[in-house]
Amino acid sequence: MKDQINTPPKKAKTRSLLTGLLIALGVLIALNLLSSYFYHRFDFSKGRIYTLSQTSKNLVRNLRDNLVANVYLSDNLPAQYNLLARYARDLLGEYDQFGGRRFSHEIVSRVNEDEFRGRAERDNIFAQRTVILENDKQTVRDIYMGMSFEYKGNRESLNLTQGMENRLEYEITALLRRLTKTQLPAVGLYQDSLYMAEAYKTFDHHLRKDYQVQQLDLNQPFNTPVLVFPGVIDSLSELQLYNLDQYIMHGGKVIFLQDRVWGDVRYSAAQTINSNLFRLLENYAIEIKNNLVLDQNCLPVNMSQRSGIFVFDVPVLYPPIPLVQGLDTNPITKGLSDIPLLFCSELNTTVKNKSVSITPLLKTSPATGIINGPEFDIDPNRFVEEKAISNLSLSPVTVAALYAGEFTSFYAKNSAYAATPGFSGRTNESEIIVVGDSDLIMQTVTQNFDSGVMFVLNAIDYLLKDVSLTEVRSRTVTDSPLDLGLWLYQNNVQPERIQQVEPKLRLFVKVANLLLPSLLLIGYGFYRMVSEKRCRQAIQRRFHPTLITTEESANGEAEAEAAATPEPGNADEEKPLD
Repeated sequence: MKDQINTPPKKAKTRSLLTGLLIALGVLIALNLLSSYFYHRFDFSKGRIYTLSQTSKNLVRNLRDNLVANVYLSDNLPAQYNLLARYARDLLGEYDQFGGRRFSHEIVSRVNEDEFRGRAERDNIFAQRTVILENDKQTVRDIYMGMSFEYKGNRESLNLTQGMENRLEYEITALLRRLTKTQLPAVGLYQDSLYMAEAYKTFDHHLRKDYQVQQLDLNQPFNTPVLVFPGVIDSLSELQLYNLDQYIMHGGKVIFLQDRVWGDVRYSAAQTINSNLFRLLENYAIEIKNNLVLDQNCLPVNMSQRSGIFVFDVPVLYPPIPLVQGLDTNPITKGLSDIPLLFCSELNTTVKNKSVSITPLLKTSPATGIINGPEFDIDPNRFVEEKAISNLSLSPVTVAALYAGEFTSFYAKNSAYAATPGFSGRTNESEIIVVGDSDLIMQTVTQNFDSGVMFVLNAIDYLLKDVSLTEVRSRTVTDSPLDLGLWLYQNNVQPERIQQVEPKLRLFVKVANLLLPSLLLIGYGFYRMVSEKRCRQAIQRRFHPTLITTEESANGEAEAEAAATPEPGNADEEKPLD
């Protein structure tokens, strides 16, 4: 009888469960079908670096012909290359999704190893020799990692190297931009007799990928839209100075990377540069001060120290090599950080000239120092003591800025030059970008940091009024250190107060990082214990109410009995009557 009564509810429960599963399965199938037509990837990373930028999306959406990408990836890649290979596949999937039918990519098969290698070499994908650890032994293996893109019969290749994740989207988008554009914008590059191509190898490589580069010596008039001036250590000839001045007066735009002080850390020597270029700049209300900027946020240099008979190098923080920060309010510097400068000088942003506006681009940290000329002590030994670096407490100073507005010719008051055919004495709207350091793009600095090169490339695009690539260049995976000094400065704390508060706040953050996770875990454990206990009691009340009532009655009787029982020594004992 009992089984007959319970059977119908069990069948109903089973049917209800099957119905729910079928509905859930149908919803999942429908969602999968819809996702094939509507694609969206949620990216909550800083700068959204794991999804394509709008520039890259627009580029592949506007393809006029089919573009095919062939991907070459060796089997059993070493562990250090797996992240790059996975990121490259995901990124190409994004390009494929937004390119629609015009863009497609294919992973080249490795069924026939000889055919794979031959095809890779034809597409200029070169073997990379790497040392890996297999079976407790070091072995040397040639691996292939690269991409080949073909569009309208033209072909470009991109070899992938370790550590390339940070700039992979930029490399691919810049390559596609070259491949699909009929003509790249022209950029002039000043080169004097002291210009050494080897010192600018990295910068030159990036520059020639995105622009048509014209090498100029300023001895002839020129008309490129933008001129990159990598600095001088002596005066220009009068003809060179005149051609430069007239280039600006006719609407030309210049990026000056100019030292005011020349320095060499190997010999601890520094001296002021005397050049007629500074008189030209001052005529445009641009002043590079005769000083050296120091910063607590800096790069180290190696100093030789002796211990007995042994001599070894010890890294020492060196404030004359500051790591400056870009301002996120400007497209040139947005997303750029830790740009190294070597012996840079401060720009005077208080020059009174109503016709020229000054926009700071790069600034030092709130812990800044200044060495004023004409004598400059840059000996690393003076910064060995912690106290020497901690005494740097000046407010941030500007080391790069954009000057825009009306400029007057340096030769406006010279009647001989003013009578020259084609002479222009004034320009109504012009833009000049100045950085108080010429080492920004040199190989000695860019071998470990390419942020300075990206800054100059962004500046070129800004002056060309085409900032499409600046967004992609700035989308890099960067460290996010907790800069308490900068945070305090941004919250209007005075530099003197920062020196007192920052060590205590730093200690508090360290202790919190050590204790807070454990405390949160313990607190969560107690919460789970209490929640599960309440859940058990709720279940017992619902399915075994008599048991709960019996337990509560027993507990109530025990509590009542305990309350009625007098404690020894507290109640008055009854005495028998006589």
